Amino acid sequence: MKIILDSNIYISAIGFKSKVLQDFILMCLENFDIVICDELVGEVSQNLSNKCQIEVLDSEIWKQLAQSCVTYKLNEHEIYSRDTKDGYLLSLIKVSGSAYLITGDKDLLDLAVFQGAKIMKARAFVEMIGAI
Repeated sequence: MKIILDSNIYISAIGFKSKVLQDFILMCLENFDIVICDELVGEVSQNLSNKCQIEVLDSEIWKQLAQSCVTYKLNEHEIYSRDTKDGYLLSLIKVSGSAYLITGDKDLLDLAVFQGAKIMKARAFVEMIGAI
């Protein structure tokens, strides 16, 4: 199953060293196909560099992700969220056919579903997959 993890998941795990989210990412790597795009990598890299003075490529988690993720190229960005900079994530759902977008972003969470993909917080996703 393909899933997308929003940049806020990576930034909290890598930049703010959230052990819970680090473990969450590793669990996702072991059990799902994590989908990324250049825009997502750029947002993570820029935020980690600006906010945390961390180079994303130096992170062990990112090194594991780089070897395992499925990368898609985006030709356009959807504009279905109040925050237009999130459009690339919606386009990534559309292009990749991902089943889930995991995020903490309220604008995206308010959509709940886009192109058949459920949009939810990490905790809700863990609770859901635990029930499967």
